[in-house]
Amino acid sequence: MARFSLIDAPIDKFDDDCLGIGSYVEAMHEFVENCETPLTIGIQGDWGIGKTSFLKMLIDRLEGGRRAHTIYFNSWQYAQFGQDDALSLSIIRGIVRDIEALAAEGKGSYAEQARQKAKGFATFALNLAAQVVEAQTGANLRKAAEGDPKEVADDLVTLISRVKDTFADLVNTVTADGTGRGDAPNRLVIVIDDLDRLKPIRALEFLEAVKNFLDVPHCVFLLAVDFAVIERGMEAKLGTDSKSLQGKSYFDKIIQVPFNMPTGAFQTQRYVMELLGWREAGSGWAKRSGGGFYLHCGKEVPDPDEVRFLHQVTRLTVGTNPRSIKRSINYATLLKLIYTGGPNPQAIKLREAMLLYALASLQLAWPEVFAHLGENATGTTVSRLQDYEELEKISGFDRLLKRVHNPEDVKLRIVAYFNELLFAIDQDGDGALSRDEFKVIPELLRGANLLSTDASDLDEAWRQFEKKIEEATSSNKVPTRIADALALLRADGSHWHDRLRLRVVPAGKRLMNVLWGSRQIGSLVTTQKEPLQFYLKVDPDELMEALESKLGDHVRSVVHDVRGVGHWGTGDTKIDLIALHATGPNRVEILNDIHDAVLGERTEG
Repeated sequence: MARFSLIDAPIDKFDDDCLGIGSYVEAMHEFVENCETPLTIGIQGDWGIGKTSFLKMLIDRLEGGRRAHTIYFNSWQYAQFGQDDALSLSIIRGIVRDIEALAAEGKGSYAEQARQKAKGFATFALNLAAQVVEAQTGANLRKAAEGDPKEVADDLVTLISRVKDTFADLVNTVTADGTGRGDAPNRLVIVIDDLDRLKPIRALEFLEAVKNFLDVPHCVFLLAVDFAVIERGMEAKLGTDSKSLQGKSYFDKIIQVPFNMPTGAFQTQRYVMELLGWREAGSGWAKRSGGGFYLHCGKEVPDPDEVRFLHQVTRLTVGTNPRSIKRSINYATLLKLIYTGGPNPQAIKLREAMLLYALASLQLAWPEVFAHLGENATGTTVSRLQDYEELEKISGFDRLLKRVHNPEDVKLRIVAYFNELLFAIDQDGDGALSRDEFKVIPELLRGANLLSTDASDLDEAWRQFEKKIEEATSSNKVPTRIADALALLRADGSHWHDRLRLRVVPAGKRLMNVLWGSRQIGSLVTTQKEPLQFYLKVDPDELMEALESKLGDHVRSVVHDVRGVGHWGTGDTKIDLIALHATGPNRVEILNDIHDAVLGERTEG
């Protein structure tokens, strides 16, 4: 059965690395197995950047050896129950339970001792820890009634010391005093994931608890947490003024070894291509066994230009974040199913699927730019959006820039994206987009329902205009000669009958405005004296010159200069559709030339 989505799951095995970070995992593996203890390592990176995959791959390598016990702990799971005040205590309790489980699995004399120590810690150390949390927060979390009251000290420092000593004794037993005697690993590696998904103040409190209670010899902690989280936690705890002053030094005190995720080394092209259904094969690519999630569309080996395009549009839009890449591929997969009407790989060509993926990525990354393209879906728009000044004209573009970290970089990426899109559409390679070349884009937008355009709206608009004509002529139906002329706009092959981009909007009793996307390009007007008037915003002299070779002497009967002439609607040029209908069989072709002249497009050939 074909798979239609990518789950947001981390890489579990070292050998499954498709991001190209194996060498970094291997280096961390060597460091963790041989570093002095105790030590706390911070794994830093944006949300979704692959921290969990890095940690899971590291655990896989550590468990393949004999030098370390490993415990993986997801702090996010403990934050789901609304026990904010007890969060640190709950996580510590969970860690101890995992150590108990390790001891239960062990063999030899060290394991039996570890089991007995773990049981004692469960009743003694955790009760004392609860008293520490109560003293710090004022929350009556748990009384020490289950333990020996004599063990409950009033002095906070004494409590911390006793918990830490008890935990150290447990770790010493599990690791045979760090010597590895009797097949015992010589260190305990505790991996705490998803701290950056906790409330910053809770993440900070947990780090404090780790430092106070668990920072003992033969222990290595790996924590997935960013400095920015600690900084926000410091702000919540001590106020805004202390954030910059104390946040960094506090982070450095708790995290002895900061490690940034190696995003610059990510092999994004390989990652993207494997998710899309191909694998590396020598110096090229081949269809991955088991089928693809989204692309290949029956094509076993993609061309180098296709590989490059897929990598570039991904990098320029959603970037190198693995979670964002999966999100984009999943979204494009859904759009492809909508476009093809179901799981039929033969219903879409690879080129169309690639362009649909590019459009999906654009919409996710910069929705304002995507909306502008959808409303002004022409080859001219794609060409213009390679210009900084044109970007500034996009509605909401200032809002887009405010939510990004580096506005200038975003501008560069948008310009580069449209350059890639242009050359992917430009099949004859002349650097300009004809209507025939560009038509795949509105077809994809319409077919995948990427824009909220009702296909019936245009038909309804024509019916409304015909009703206006009937009212103006006091007739029960549109006169034949007018109906025939008006039908030119809706004829097969007419550029004017574009359900995605053409809009005919009522603007009064006798007037309909004609828009191309969000751009007004002319008007349709009806009066009793002249029931069908078609005005366009184009230079009449230039239009006459462009049409003269096809219309000859008829050009002045079809195209009229109405500059300075008062009339309803907008446009300096009036097109006599009735006269155009009388010119002969090439009238739709001429009407298309008029369309392209108004929009500044070129025609094929």
